Amino acid sequence: MKNLQSFMLLLRQSNQLEFAQKMFFHNNLVILLLAAFLFFEQLVYGLVVVGFESVIGKIHLLTAVIMFFYAMIAFVIKKLNPNNITMLLRVYAISFGLVGFIIAILRSLIEASSLFVIPTVYIAVLYGFAMAFYFNPLTMLLIYCMSSGILIILLPLYQPHVSELNYMQDIIANNIIAWIISSVNYQRFIKVCSKEVALREMNHRLKHLSSTDVLTKIYNRRKLEEMMIEFIRETEVRECFFSVILVDIDHFKSINDSYGHAQGDEVLQKLARLIRENLRKNDVIGRWGGEEFLIICPETCLQEAYHVAEKIRITIENHSFIRSKKITGSFGVASYESGDSVHSIVNKADQAMYYAKEMGRNVVKQSIR
Repeated sequence: MKNLQSFMLLLRQSNQLEFAQKMFFHNNLVILLLAAFLFFEQLVYGLVVVGFESVIGKIHLLTAVIMFFYAMIAFVIKKLNPNNITMLLRVYAISFGLVGFIIAILRSLIEASSLFVIPTVYIAVLYGFAMAFYFNPLTMLLIYCMSSGILIILLPLYQPHVSELNYMQDIIANNIIAWIISSVNYQRFIKVCSKEVALREMNHRLKHLSSTDVLTKIYNRRKLEEMMIEFIRETEVRECFFSVILVDIDHFKSINDSYGHAQGDEVLQKLARLIRENLRKNDVIGRWGGEEFLIICPETCLQEAYHVAEKIRITIENHSFIRSKKITGSFGVASYESGDSVHSIVNKADQAMYYAKEMGRNVVKQSIR
């Protein structure tokens, strides 16, 4: 259970990282598309529609230049597809919206009108930012507060004829509405991602449980068979080798009869943990059935596997599982040979193990080639 909890904790941390990446890459794609479109649109307005001689025309051209650089940066990021979303990348994503607000505010201050109406460009940035991007509500609230505050403070300086009450109400109301939309949009994104994460965690949990022995929390027979099939395929391709060790607890029935099945289950749990702690880094252990355990030793010849088994045999013999009761194991070792199947290689280890029992138990025996 502890291993499963640790596994699920690592999975959740991985999912949080994946969530941050998904949100950033979505925002980056939006930046790429918007920046590319605005570059051409603002360039046409600055050179053709308005003309670069006017102040508005110069703002259009400046916007086009800025959008060009954002489009290039977004394109490079999309190609590089970084695994680590650094603070610099987060600031870059937010800065696109801030730059949009700054440009919209400049347009609002410069465009003259006898009756003030919030300019279309400001409205477009305000609601476009809310709908197209995913940022947490606190970040968006700060951005909208800055946007509305700057515009409310500067507007009467540039357009003193504008009614203060009129423009303040319009600006504040529209920023509040945009913030609400952005928050709802963000929560919807969170909900969708959470469902994906929950489904992925459930699939991982089920996969883990389906490959784990309930009692000993090590691999079960099904998982061991799947792994051996993969080892056989790899061995045939790479022309390498691997070995297996079959372990059977000696006189296990007498433990259940004398001490009860609960004590027998505890012995199995302790034995599984003891073997796992004394294996090499790449070795794999699982419960083959009953009181039998199977160890897979990758890239290990028969003689090397024998030494691994002997080390474990001595460790079990010297370990105290039950007071005044010595517990030992009989070991059968076999190596993969060309043409072997999962059944044949385990059968060779099984025959060697039974030979070890005939020799008096608490012995390691190799299969006969």
